[in-house]
Amino acid sequence: MADPVEIGLGLQSDKRGDDYVRLATLAEDCGFDVLSVYGDLLFQPPIYPLLEMARVASRARLGAACWNAYTLHPYEIAGQLAALQQAPAGRAYLGLARGSWLDAIGIRQARQVTHLREGPYPTGRPHCSSAPGDRRPPRWPASWPTRSRSEAPPTRR
Repeated sequence: MADPVEIGLGLQSDKRGDDYVRLATLAEDCGFDVLSVYGDLLFQPPIYPLLEMARVASRARLGAACWNAYTLHPYEIAGQLAALQQAPAGRAYLGLARGSWLDAIGIRQARQVTHLREGPYPTGRPHCSSAPGDRRPPRWPASWPTRSRSEAPPTRR
């Protein structure tokens, strides 16, 4: 038997909080299964609208379309996803993208497939969290650059 088809609605993150509450209610009333918020450059991050919609959405899955694995650190993506996962009782989904506009703002996109595959798992475990008492250091994804605390962040000319 084939998986059921889901119908989703994508929203830009340019609205006020009460607009997202109203739209989420309307979307569920109209039968939408998924509510997404775009994570586009120069708009507010998708986490705020998603959390606003999570307050009223009782059935739909919620997620970003998409979090950008080149502009957000994997720990940041994991933290935002964990917050969203708690809000709608486990109906969050992870949407990742490489972005098609990053060269315009000077971000190099090396090893794109590896970067997207490893990015959401900063601890080496898919759920991005440690078990209570687990004191092992996280495994840093090979595709993510590292620097010591004494190194200054790179500067742009």
